[in-house]
Amino acid sequence: MKNTLSYKTQTTLEELEGAMQSQKFYFDFMIDRKPLSKILGAKEDGMIGVLSTHKHGNYEIEKISELLLEKCSELENGRVMLYGCAECLDIMCGAITVKVEEINTSVIWSDFAYENEYEEPNFEPYKNIGSFEFDKETYKKLFTEMKYLY
Repeated sequence: MKNTLSYKTQTTLEELEGAMQSQKFYFDFMIDRKPLSKILGAKEDGMIGVLSTHKHGNYEIEKISELLLEKCSELENGRVMLYGCAECLDIMCGAITVKVEEINTSVIWSDFAYENEYEEPNFEPYKNIGSFEFDKETYKKLFTEMKYLY
């Protein structure tokens, strides 16, 4: 049975070293109605979803295109960033990435890892999570519709 994928608006406002950080709104991926950020522990690591409201559209559309496999990933290893630094979403600050594959009538997210571009991807924290398999047509429809939000 395939997994269901949807999204939900989330917000974060955190205090870091006594100073309030700016409030961020982002879309969290929901897999079978469970927040992927919670499954992966992204919030605990100070990360937000890459589909946010503070990069002003072009960045998010590029990320959606990567998730749709319409555009090559910005990462040399071809993996796609799902969660990153709440302040800048820069891979150098650390990010949670995923391998995205299209196989027949499915899109599969697998091999979740922590990456920062100066060390090898660390799969260990997520070794017991996934793979998630989505219906290709439903997946493409979801992300194509999300492009219109930007």
